Parts: sequence; C-alpha cells; structure tokens
Amino acid sequence: SDRWNGELLATGMRARSMPIEEIAARLASRFQVSRILICWRGGEDDDRHFYRFADGALSRIDPPSAIADRMLLPTGWDEAFLWEALTGKAMVNSQAGSDPVVRPVEPGFLSEELIDGAAIVGAMPIAANAMEGYVYLIGLPRVSEILLGQVASAGHAVSATLDRYQMFEAWRENAFANARLEISRDMHDSVLQTLAGLRMQ
Repeated sequence: SDRWNGELLATGMRARSMPIEEIAARLASRFQVSRILICWRGGEDDDRHFYRFADGALSRIDPPSAIADRMLLPTGWDEAFLWEALTGKAMVNSQAGSDPVVRPVEPGFLSEELIDGAAIVGAMPIAANAMEGYVYLIGLPRVSEILLGQVASAGHAVSATLDRYQMFEAWRENAFANARLEISRDMHDSVLQTLAGLRMQ
C-alpha cells in the first residue's frame, strides 16, 4: 500500500498533463476492476469533468445533468463508501475515525448504463486545491471494512497526486515565465548594446 501510494505520487511529479489515465490504470490494477469513473468540478476552468476508464482506455462521458450532480456528491457525506446495488446500502468510512457505518444510499448517483450490472461500487472522494469530485470503482468483489479502508486510503493518495501535479505544473509555468523574461531582458540588452555600438561608429 505505501509503495503503491509512493508510485502514484511520483506520477504527479512526472506528468505533463492531468494524469487521469495513469491514475485510473493504477487503480484498476490495484483493485482488479475493469471500469472506473472519475469526475470532478473546479480546477483551472471551474468546469465539470466526467471520464470513464474501461478495458485500459480513458474516454470522456457526458452524463445527464441530474446524474452528473449526484456523481459529484453522491451522498452529501464526502466520505469513501462501498455501495451494494442489491440492497441499496453503503458501508461508509466515517471521517470521525470511528468504525464504518451502514447507511442507505439512493440509487441514481450512477446510471444503470454506467454500473452495467455491477453488484458493488467503491467510491472515494477526491480533492486537490479547487478540484472536488469522486472516483468510482465499478465491480468490486465484496464489501468489507478492510476493502473500505483501502478505498479510502487510495482516495487520499489520488488527491495527493493531483495536488502534487497542480503544484509542479504551477512551478513549471512560473519557471517558464521567468526564463522567458530573462531571455527577453538579454535580447533587449543585446539590441541596446548593438545600437550603442552603431552610434559610436
């Protein structure tokens, strides 16, 4: 788990664009699921983003507005949970640090098309700077406290990875801006020296 988290964090430093596909691939491998949904709002453009990772490929999706709203905050709790489609109940990771609790969760936070017959869905909140959303692991094998803890931990690692990516991206942009400014100063000084030399001739 710690090694996986460290490898995921390194992704945030290396990425030149938002590392959603690599994050999804790592989650799919770790939790042995073939379908993942990732959605968030905010970030640089304050838009809403919805992606499906299925069978190794990432694609943008456009869920209906009512489902999109529920996907971004399915329960109002902002906590990791494992949801069982058959019962409509979820084992929720309590942020207070106490034992997980079981609560009913209305179906409709994911469409039938997105669930595609999966019995168990894991959900982890993600937050990085202005980004907030959820990652859904479709088709988990079981509901257990151990698995819920792993899902919650992975959610923290994904948030930290996105946060690290945004920090390094801001640093890179600042470094490029400073380099451009330095080059323009050098060019300006060079032109002035050339003009001064021509004037003296």
